[in-house]
Amino acid sequence: MLVLVPPGAMKSQSNNVASRWLLKKLMGSGSEDNGLLLTSADLSIWRTWLSSPSVCCLSVVRASDQQVIGNEIADSTNCIVFVVSESIPWEMQKARFSSLLASIPPQSCLPLLILSGDTYNEGYDYASQNVIDKLGVSGLSEGKIASSLVVFLAGSCTEGYINGFFDDDKLREGLKWMANSFPLQPDVILVKTHELLLNYLNPSLELLNKRVAPEVGPEHCISVFNNAVSQLGEEILAAAYRSPNQWPTLEIDLLERSSSERMFTEMFLPSIGWSSPSRIQPLVESVKSLQLPGFSDDLSWLKQGSYMGRQIQDQKLYLEECLTRYLTQSARLLNGAQAVAEAKIMVQKGVDLELRDSNHYLVPNWVTIFRRIYNWRLARLSTGDFSEAYVLSQRLYQPPAADSDGATQHGLTANSDIIGEAPILEDHDMMPAVPSGLSLDEIIEVSCDLDSDSPPSLRPPPPPLPTPAYDEPQALAHINGEVSPVHGATDDNMHDAPRRVELRDLVPLKWDDELAKLEQ
Repeated sequence: MLVLVPPGAMKSQSNNVASRWLLKKLMGSGSEDNGLLLTSADLSIWRTWLSSPSVCCLSVVRASDQQVIGNEIADSTNCIVFVVSESIPWEMQKARFSSLLASIPPQSCLPLLILSGDTYNEGYDYASQNVIDKLGVSGLSEGKIASSLVVFLAGSCTEGYINGFFDDDKLREGLKWMANSFPLQPDVILVKTHELLLNYLNPSLELLNKRVAPEVGPEHCISVFNNAVSQLGEEILAAAYRSPNQWPTLEIDLLERSSSERMFTEMFLPSIGWSSPSRIQPLVESVKSLQLPGFSDDLSWLKQGSYMGRQIQDQKLYLEECLTRYLTQSARLLNGAQAVAEAKIMVQKGVDLELRDSNHYLVPNWVTIFRRIYNWRLARLSTGDFSEAYVLSQRLYQPPAADSDGATQHGLTANSDIIGEAPILEDHDMMPAVPSGLSLDEIIEVSCDLDSDSPPSLRPPPPPLPTPAYDEPQALAHINGEVSPVHGATDDNMHDAPRRVELRDLVPLKWDDELAKLEQ
């Protein structure tokens, strides 16, 4: 609560009787006031405990008699008491009220209680509207003041209050109205930013995993990740928007750290300054920087295939080069040596070999490949100032599950098992288990005729890297409402559809012993 009394009213020699009476009521006078935790000339903190259930109610009252109201005075307040007096020129009081409005953030929706120690001869409605008009309260915009009420502490001349005494009941009536008009504070929860982003990303990845591998390209994986990044930024902004006045108040830090009241505030209130622009703006900018650029390399050459697998090694190496360029030049995730090593791992673990008639084709599983790219990107949010954020509780549609020890199952752990590779973060719910089968090189070795005379290489020359383009993914092919497993495949030519290479179909009999060793 912010209490604004006329300038000079807080001085000990002030003759402003109404303000002195009001300050004694609201600010307290010392240890004899029950529930007064802390008091000073311009600040009081009151506490009330409710036993059933155990609830701690804290009231912070801040008083000021400055003519110009600065942001530091109005910050984090959720209601305002403004004292007026007929003995002060209304132009001066209106200017002071204008400076108050300038210090209130838009959409704060605060209740304004206007108190007057003067008596009035006219009817209450007329006298109340007269005060509102003179202050300029009518017609306010930007949602700073949601409602206002004028209370005359001395009543009217006809009520017999001309002896200078003020009515406690009238003050209590005004305070009750103000308490019922408080803006609701947002129900927010502190989350790990990378965990929340994964919550948004995983459902889309599950849908992509259900598609046939050739139908999913890099643009789809980039699009779903960027959408999840955008949603995370929107959720952070939505929570901060619900707290424009930067609740909770700074004075919470004045409570003794060992006190029960302080422990309750730390348990149930968000941290001080969580919604301030100085906190939210760099946080949102950091989240936006996670967006992935488009994949600029032309991958149409993958459709050429390789007769008997004779050019498959060249195609594999060129795919590694494409991934290396993306990791270094486009996404700027890794340096050259790291990118080369990571691209090799992506190809070995994320590329399949398919046989169609006599041609072998490399079929990248882009979801598997981009999971690793996601993890490199999310490493930025794993630690540091931007690893946590507050979001609205009611908008968490997929909260992290808790294990038997109460810890979330979405935690990220460092994994540095790969030799020559910098540690990356792996989410155990998102990252698939490393397959126990053969690597791509091992499958190529037993599947392709690498020793035969090969025709000229079909490997395309590496094109210059253009400016990254953010292209929207095209809709996948559908047949009768279902995703087509292969473009152009029909019931009449299903023998042309790609099938995974079966080792028993391709391995000569003389390799049986070697294959048995590999399968062990």
